[in-house]
Formats: sequence, C-alpha cells, structure tokens
Amino acid sequence: MTTGPAPKTRAAPPSPTVIFGEAARGFLLRPETTALAAVIVLSIVFSILSPRLFPTKETWISLMSVAAELGILSIGVTLLMIGGHFDLSVGAVLGLTSYIVVVLMRDFKVPPLAAAPTAVASGALLGMINGAIVVRFRIHSFVVTLGTMLIWRGVLIALTGGFPMTVAIPPAFKAIMAGPLLSGFRMSMLWFFVIGALGTFLLLRTRFGNWVQARGQNEAAARNLGVPVDRATIVLFALTSALAALVGVIQVARFSSVDALRGEGMELQAVAVTVIGGTLLSGGYGSVIGTVLGAVTFGMIQVGLVLAGAPGHFFRTLTGLIVVGAVILNTDVARRMARSRPLRGFYRGSEAADAAITAIASRDARKPEENLRQNGVPLARGGGSDAGSVTPRSQPCQNRDYSELRVPDDIHTRSRKIEPIAPNLVPMIEAVEISKAFGPTTALVDVSLKAYAGRILALLGDNGAGKSTLIKILCGVFPPDRGELRFRGKPVIFTNPAHARQLGIATVFQDLAVCELLSITRNVVLGREPQKGLGPVRWFDLRRAEEVTRSAFNQLGVRWERGFNERGVNISGGERQSLAIARAMFFGSSLLILDEPTSALAVRQAARVLDHIALARDHGQAVILITHNFHHALSVADDLTVLAQGRVAAQFRRDEIELDALTDLVARVG
Repeated sequence: MTTGPAPKTRAAPPSPTVIFGEAARGFLLRPETTALAAVIVLSIVFSILSPRLFPTKETWISLMSVAAELGILSIGVTLLMIGGHFDLSVGAVLGLTSYIVVVLMRDFKVPPLAAAPTAVASGALLGMINGAIVVRFRIHSFVVTLGTMLIWRGVLIALTGGFPMTVAIPPAFKAIMAGPLLSGFRMSMLWFFVIGALGTFLLLRTRFGNWVQARGQNEAAARNLGVPVDRATIVLFALTSALAALVGVIQVARFSSVDALRGEGMELQAVAVTVIGGTLLSGGYGSVIGTVLGAVTFGMIQVGLVLAGAPGHFFRTLTGLIVVGAVILNTDVARRMARSRPLRGFYRGSEAADAAITAIASRDARKPEENLRQNGVPLARGGGSDAGSVTPRSQPCQNRDYSELRVPDDIHTRSRKIEPIAPNLVPMIEAVEISKAFGPTTALVDVSLKAYAGRILALLGDNGAGKSTLIKILCGVFPPDRGELRFRGKPVIFTNPAHARQLGIATVFQDLAVCELLSITRNVVLGREPQKGLGPVRWFDLRRAEEVTRSAFNQLGVRWERGFNERGVNISGGERQSLAIARAMFFGSSLLILDEPTSALAVRQAARVLDHIALARDHGQAVILITHNFHHALSVADDLTVLAQGRVAAQFRRDEIELDALTDLVARVG
C-alpha cells in the first residue's frame, strides 16, 4: 500500500520574542538610526560637560537657529544624493540669489514678497542648468557642480566688488522669514520643519520619490521600466538650488545684507549633515528625517563646543570625526541589510500556487477569451455540450507537484501540435528590416520578425548575435537606426520605454531590473505607481500598490507570507526572477518579452517559469522568449527565429525542426 505525500502544513505564527527581534532589526537598519544615536550621545556628553548651560532653552534657541538654515539647504542635497548625484554649487547659489534679493529690493524697489519668489525661481533656474549639463553630456555631477560653484562664486565677487551690500528689510517680511516664533525660537525653525515634512512626503509618498530612489540605486533598471530618469534628474537639481535660494532669502531677512562670501563652505556642511543623517554616498538610500536629525547634530556640535570652552578649531575636527564615523556606520548598515534575512520570505507550495491561480481563473473566467478576441486570434471551439467555449492548449500551472517537477531531457521527442498562423492574423508586433550600430560596432542588420498574440516566439542565437539589442529596440530602450516597427499593424516609434509600456509591452530584462533597496511593492509598480489625491495634488497609493503586487504574485502562483515591505536585497536570485516575471506578466497585456528568464534558476524553478510563459500565451498574450537553452525553447515555443552576427539566420515553426538539427544550425551559423 502506498501513501501520498504528507499534507503541507502552514508554519506556526512567530512568538512575541521573534516579533520584537524583527522590529528591532528593522529599526537598526533604518537610515535615521545613526543620526538619532548621535543626537542622544551628544546631548548626554554636552550636558555632562556644561551642566548649567547646555540643557537650557537659550542654548536650544541658538542651536536650532544654526540647524534650521543649514537643514533646509541639506534637505535638497539629501534628495539629490539619494538620486545618485552631488551638488557642490549650492553655497554659491545661496550667495548669488541673496544678491538678487538685495538688488531687487534696494535698486529696483521691488516689494520683498515679489523679490523673494524671483530669487527662488532664479535659484531653480541655476539648478536646471546643472541638471541639463549632467543629462545632456553625461558628465558626473561632482565635476559639473564643482565648475558651476566656481563660476557663480566668481560672478558674485564681481557683482559685489568684494564689499558687503546692505538693504532695509520691512519688519513684516523679516518677521515672516526669520523673526521670533514662540519662546524665542525663530521662524526659520518653522520653515525647517515644514520643509522637512514636505521632503519626507515627497520621498516616501509620491511617485517622484519612488523614481528618485530607483534612479539612485539602479539607473538602468529605472530607465528600462519607463521612469523618466533625465527629467527627474533635472527636477532634483532645480529643487536643490531652489532650497538654497530660500536659505539665501532667510539670511537676507535676518542680516539685512549680502557679501561676496555668503554661503561659502555650506555645500560641504550640507553633505556632512546628509551623511550624518544616514544617506549613502553611493545614492539610492537615505532619509529626510535623518537629515533633520543630522542638522540638529551639527548645531549641537557648534553650540556645545563653545559652551564647553573648546578651542575654535576643534569644531572642524569633531565634525570630521563624526562624518567619518557616520560613513562607516552607514556602510555597515548597508552591508548588514544585504546579509540580513527576514523571518519569512517567499513560500512556494504547489497547493497554494494552484489555489491562487484557480481563484483568478474562477474570478476572470472570460479573460482568456476576451484577450484572444481583442488581439485578433481565432478561437478554437469545442463540440457537444461545450460548444462555444475556448479550448486552451494547456493548463500549465494546475495540478502540478513542483517538488518533483523537472524539464525532461527527451523533450525534443515529444509531439505537440502547432497551430498554423491564420492568413489574416495581424502581428502584435513586427520588426521590418531593423538595423542598429553602436559606433563602429554593428549589432543588427536588416532583422525582420513577427510576434503574434496567443503564440510564443523563441529568439535563439549565440552570444553577440544581437538578441538583447533587438528586444531593447522592441521595448523602446534604443531607437533603430533603420527599419520600421509596427504594433498591431500600424507603424510606431517608441520614444522611450514608458511609451512601450503604455501599449501593454512589458519586458523581463536579463539584469531583472530590480532595485535592491526598494521594497517588493515599490519594485513591482516602479514606473507605473498607482496614485490618488484631489485634483492636481496626487500621491502614491501604497494600499493599491500592495493590491497590485499581491495580484501579480498570485497570478504567478507565488505566496509571500509576511508582507511586501521587504527590500529586494533580502530575496534570492530566483525570487528576483519571479518578481520580474510577475511584474511583466501583470502589466504586459499585449506583448511579454523575456530575456533569459531561466538563466539563474534551478531546474524546478525553471520548469515553473516555463509553465507561466505558457499560461501567458494561453491568456492571449504575444510572447517573445530569448534563451540559450534549446530544451526550454522547444518545450513552449510555437515559432523560432535564429539570429547570427546580427542577422536572421533561420525561421521555423516548432514542429518543423528537432533539437539536434537546431543545435547544429546555431553552432554552424554562430
């Protein structure tokens, strides 16, 4: 008597101790942790050194006056560094825009409520110049802003003649920008906290914030997923310089003057505050809240050392030591994040996967037929009592035990009927004599192919055959040098990947396009972030994004047990592959392109992916599969195209060629 496999039981819920440990792990990996620790330690140290002076209201008034102006400047630098760039010109922009305010008010009698916005707009314009140079000429932002820092500072010195310039500030304007607030604290502190809250909202709860983080972590992935990377870069530079100009306005209101050295050195202080706040120098990860704490830390150092009677030069020394320590701690946090593993991760059980897919099939029973009809595929009809129903070619993900699943070696001996292409069927996408060259290297020469809805086209060839270049043209990453693309029979010119995604073309790239420090949810919806709001004010709909993520994984048959807030760095290579495929299948309603989707997977995982590819075909999607594995290609493909040295070497239907002949052909022409 044989018995079946033991039923799979769900793991017991974690104990309170484990839950507390997970919460502690999450807190220690947050970017603000370093700055919060610095604030606590310095408060204790300076309270011990100056017990009668430091823990007083007057001290904190002075401290916050220092922190507020530097903090506003640092918030813009933080957003820019998270986006993967530096700006060394913010100090010079601060000085130059301060001069603009003074000249407008003193020489042209412009009211301060008009002069201040003009100065902020001028600062934004200077930032846009920085961003445009970086984007247009692909020069590192450090070099560009180092040059513009010297230019703007030289212009300021020339305009002022090296002498201070004073101006009479109306009391009302002074009160709004830098006057007393409550209990002696200045209005600049209110501006600081308001801008900090807005910066946090922008980074964490808007689509633009998701783009900024993705650009800083993986620019190529963000660009391939339709994020307007260049536009986001220019906006970041403009925002950073606009905040520098705002600080310039506050200082003019405070001091009623400007001089040639206004803002000098503040660019390095802003970088120091940003690093203390937990932002990685490599970009892609940071916190505006951490920067707020970092600015408070900087103010505590400056005021606390004076109260403790330390020599003046010791301020720079201690600041440098704290910055170096913060960099070391931030780097250590990044390493710990890479090694840290959550309590639970992906759980692949065939019962759960099949149940999820069955539920989707029950809910959307007509979806395959609707997709097939919409894409122009003739429907196969059954007879008898089932006449009129769609007859699927396979049910790839149902009733499969993936614990034993493998891709058999004798797959080429199987007989699978391949339906011929209907004469009047319009290709979902067609490439007509596409050519592409990169400098002296020719990648593609007169390549033509067609991909049809409800069919899988396998694109085969040796390394360097031009496969990856071709699919990047098909999904809008590269424009072709010659030739034409047709989508649903009509000529189309993809201006960028976002344009292709709007038409329902989704791609799984060979590098998977996963941003390691973004959460699973943010990775799945990157470039297609759901939004909600009132009128023109829109923000990132996190709840809807989680629903989309859950639907995408359910469609793929993957169950995520502890939520979707884990970062991409905490999941394995196979799980990243699943994420990329789930994202592409969910958004690729017309055409699904997969570049080596099984290359990093074990045999069982590869078999599951092939089943999902077949499922996409049976739901009416056109599929282009790029692979080096001929077993995989022959197991699912309807049509095959072989590329060699950038040209089409051969095209077949699946039932027109066997494995041995295909292997010999690729070896001979490659």
